[in-house]
Amino acid sequence: MGIMGFDVFSLSLQRLLAVTRGGTMFATFLHFVAEMLLPLETEPLPFNASMMKIVVSILFALLWPFLCHGQSYEQMSRMDIKDLVGLGERRLLEENKPDQALMAFTLAMGRYRRNLDEGDKQLCMKACYGAWLVYFNHFCNYQKAFESIMTARDIADDIHQDQPKVYLLAGNIYQTISEQNNDSRLMRRAYTYYNKAFDMALVSNDRSSIDICFSNLLAAAHSLDCIDKLGSVWRAYSTLSVGRGDVRRRYNHSAYRMYTLWHDRKLRAAIGEVEGQIRSTPADAEHARLVVNALLNKGRLLFELRLTAGALSELRKAQQLSDRAGLKDALLEIYELRARILQAAHQTKEANESYNHYLKLKDSLYISRQLSNIDEMQFGYDLKKKDEKLRMEQAHRQRLFVLAVTLVAITLVLAVMLLIIKRKNSELRESNRQLYLKSVAQLKSEANERVVTHKYEQEINDLQRHFATDSDHTRQRYKGSGLSDCDKGQVLARIKKVMEDVDEYCSPEFSVLRLSALAGYKPKDISEVIHDFYNCNFNAFLNEYRIREACRRVAEDSSFTRLTIQGMANSVGFKSRSAFIAAFKKFAGLPPSEYIKISAQDRQQAEC
Repeated sequence: MGIMGFDVFSLSLQRLLAVTRGGTMFATFLHFVAEMLLPLETEPLPFNASMMKIVVSILFALLWPFLCHGQSYEQMSRMDIKDLVGLGERRLLEENKPDQALMAFTLAMGRYRRNLDEGDKQLCMKACYGAWLVYFNHFCNYQKAFESIMTARDIADDIHQDQPKVYLLAGNIYQTISEQNNDSRLMRRAYTYYNKAFDMALVSNDRSSIDICFSNLLAAAHSLDCIDKLGSVWRAYSTLSVGRGDVRRRYNHSAYRMYTLWHDRKLRAAIGEVEGQIRSTPADAEHARLVVNALLNKGRLLFELRLTAGALSELRKAQQLSDRAGLKDALLEIYELRARILQAAHQTKEANESYNHYLKLKDSLYISRQLSNIDEMQFGYDLKKKDEKLRMEQAHRQRLFVLAVTLVAITLVLAVMLLIIKRKNSELRESNRQLYLKSVAQLKSEANERVVTHKYEQEINDLQRHFATDSDHTRQRYKGSGLSDCDKGQVLARIKKVMEDVDEYCSPEFSVLRLSALAGYKPKDISEVIHDFYNCNFNAFLNEYRIREACRRVAEDSSFTRLTIQGMANSVGFKSRSAFIAAFKKFAGLPPSEYIKISAQDRQQAEC
């Protein structure tokens, strides 16, 4: 094929790829046929251009059934993130269709937004890793691969989650470029990334990342001739469990032994370990790279033993598997190693052919330019992160200023409120003290009244005058009463006599029936007299007596104040703590705790 014919072929393919990105496959086909049949808007084509049109049309007709098998861009664009990631994984791992897998992963990555839930963000990050795999393994586009993991890193920062895969995959890129350019500086950078990824994977118990990190650490350490420095890493890795399905973990155990033997120059023993790796590792899509690495290592070992034919045989197997799996970076290593082996065997012509294959593939992958672009991207990404950090610090300072102003305002408001509360509390304490003094005075007055109870007859006369001038309301309530005013005075006297017995009315079982039995009158007569004289029912009358007794004990008995509120209530006949507090506040005007507090203060002042 001439140079101009190759250009026409490339131009046609570029147009085909451009129209394939959108619309149905049928529309794509029509568009492409039109491009082939209509004259191109360029300079007149050379003689062989027409022949190229026919060849491309025939090739397209042959490939058409395979192209139609995949999903179109329109169909993929209607899928959600989860379905896109699943489709990409199937196209890549099961059907080996990296183009369609990349389209699915790219669409899923494009759906990322900060307002997505964490599950969808995890799927977007998974799509980034899938895109990395396609760009790295199948297209060897390390710049795009690096962009994918930087996107994954941004998503990981968004969800505040460490992602060992970010450092692992970045290390993969640097290691591959290092091997293809013999750059030990990049290999050391890859080694550092792998170490960091391994530590992060151990913390998060990411089994897959742990295994891949260890595989790559072995290869990087062997390249840097520092396999002996992996002792602590190996001790941590060797303690992990190995299940039946842990193909990579078993491979890694054997690889560590192989690299150690290789480092100690026990080459034949190392070859034995490699052969075990090749036998026990399946050559499927997931593990093809492991088998290729094992075949390459066996070839290198045989070359060091000067077994040229065996080394070339292993490289042929590695090339066949790399071609089938699309591992272009592995092909570079194979071509380069084969050229060195053939050159050492003085097969100059074959060595030059292999080296030419190496150079052509290397040039097609733009490795040197991609390395420059990756360094520029790394610098730009770091600069972007620094700018973001500066903006975050500025925003943080602004938030601190607003917070400080807010705190000052809140402090002032609280200070004013505290002053108001303090003033109200002072007023409340003074009010409570007045109520306490009033209660104490009332108790003293009642005590003095009991001193003159012997003037019974005079009290009866007073009661008779009281009932004679009673209100119409009282007479109406007990209109059918059979008690005379004189009888009521006698009943009242008996009630008062009974209520002088503190133990009696402080009993929880004390009732109107008990009072009537002790007074010698009917319960109805007792209730009538209590209502007429005290203007309340029996329960209120009884509660008042009990509260008076509680107040007296607070003032006179210090042991009483050491009881709980429930204990105080029980000691004066109340069964309920809440009923005691309510009755106390009704009688004294303040709760029992405050009453006790003021009483204690008065007692201390009196003692001083």
